Amino acid sequence: MDARGFRADSLAPTFPDYVQAVMRPSFDAHVRMGIFQGDDDTFRNFVSNRILWDEAMASTATRYMMTNPQRQLLGLVGGDHV
Repeated sequence: MDARGFRADSLAPTFPDYVQAVMRPSFDAHVRMGIFQGDDDTFRNFVSNRILWDEAMASTATRYMMTNPQRQLLGLVGGDHV
């Protein structure tokens, strides 16, 4: 729903800091649990997947609220989602 805004956010100079501070610990926890390998390609895929997931959740919520403005929406998301 906001491709331009998302692109601008991901190109911001602070975005890599966000990735390292928020997404890296989550990825590392998955590695410790044996869910992922700890290599750079897997981390890049993890970040891409998380961003796609977050964008899908946000777009779905936005679409719902735009078609149902009289309703309320409660979103329960994990702590490291964008």
